[in-house]
Amino acid sequence: MSNLCHIAFIMDGNGRWAQRKGKKRSDGHRAGADTMQDIVNICFDKGIKHVTVYALSTENFIQRPKDEIDELLVLVRQHLKHSSKHFNRLLNKGIKVEFLGDLTVFDNEILDTIKKVRQDTLDCSNGQFNIALNYGSRDEIINAVNLCVDSNTKVTQESFNRYLYTKNIPDPDLIIRTGGDIRLSNFLLYQAAYSELYFSNTLWPDFSKKELDDIISNYSSRKRNFGSV
Repeated sequence: MSNLCHIAFIMDGNGRWAQRKGKKRSDGHRAGADTMQDIVNICFDKGIKHVTVYALSTENFIQRPKDEIDELLVLVRQHLKHSSKHFNRLLNKGIKVEFLGDLTVFDNEILDTIKKVRQDTLDCSNGQFNIALNYGSRDEIINAVNLCVDSNTKVTQESFNRYLYTKNIPDPDLIIRTGGDIRLSNFLLYQAAYSELYFSNTLWPDFSKKELDDIISNYSSRKRNFGSV
């Protein structure tokens, strides 16, 4: 597992999990947030340096009901408060927290939370937890191209990478999507060029350490050629 530096999660299935249990969608998101806390901490305990979660896509932000988006943002604030168990576990492990996406759409309360979390974990160097909020890979790519043009920068892979939201993050080695769908849904499309992909039928709130261990074992058995023989 020594070559597994960055693992990313598409946390799909919260709403269906709630529906199957006769609960509200907000209950599914709360259960999903609890699972996220556990899985993220397990990853860092395993020595994985970078963990990225797809918390809210640009499509979600536009198309989902406002009350559902508000509930998701409440969860984000709750889990990043200094009084929260999740935030303190990350801080105690020396984990930096970063946010990927177009954050300009959020209100001042969310932006203040993001700013404070960034400041308080700035000097942490044992790993990095990346939360993709209002993130869309196509928008990220277009934004990077425009920044290159505006700065009169010749576009190379190296220069282009500097304008991505992920500019200081290695590309994901492994992307896991739960919930049964077999697609990336506009997540890290450029960065996923050589990522290993794993699609699970498990709904995200039911995703467990055992399944994560099994997936990592599967990943470790794969040969990554990166275009070579």
